[in-house]
Amino acid sequence: MESSRGSANAPPRKKVEPKPKKAHVAKKPRSPYILFFQAERHLIMNEVCPEVSSLVGHISYLDDAIEHPELPARYRNAGIANPLIVMRKERRKHRKVHGKIGFIQLCRTIADRWKTSESETKSYFKSLAMADFLRFKKEEASISKKAEIDLRPHVHPSISDTDFGNRTHNGEKAGFVQETPSDMLAELHQKKETNRATSKYHQYE
Repeated sequence: MESSRGSANAPPRKKVEPKPKKAHVAKKPRSPYILFFQAERHLIMNEVCPEVSSLVGHISYLDDAIEHPELPARYRNAGIANPLIVMRKERRKHRKVHGKIGFIQLCRTIADRWKTSESETKSYFKSLAMADFLRFKKEEASISKKAEIDLRPHVHPSISDTDFGNRTHNGEKAGFVQETPSDMLAELHQKKETNRATSKYHQYE
């Protein structure tokens, strides 16, 4: 009985509000080494786990990323994804690792390859990094432009200056005059000037 009474007197549970969606942000540009790391990681995975790498498909490949300089031969037709095509997707669920190579060993191997890589390879990834930076700036400008449009006040066409005369001429509700956007702005400006003059007047009282 006591337990049932306790449960009956318990405070009601608060509703769990859904988390707001994260604002869309541009994917940050990557350095030449990070882009090199991604490409080399794919080559290593092709060597140690060819059965896994063969199952992955991409809409665009590194072969089509940039025209100049030319893609080094070791990366051609290797199935490496184009890093300039940014795909928005949900966070990948945790899955069992292959166990063929550890992350620390992978990092050391790729770091050694970067140190001993030819100038042609480094030059390519520097150009790829520049293209990625331009991709970032373009995407960032597009997002900020969209945000500005969303923040603008939406004026219904029915109250526009050009349409105002037609609506009143067609015999809409008598005695009801709807202000046009230009009238609203003029009134707002007049109120600001009045408030400014009033505050200045009170200073000298």
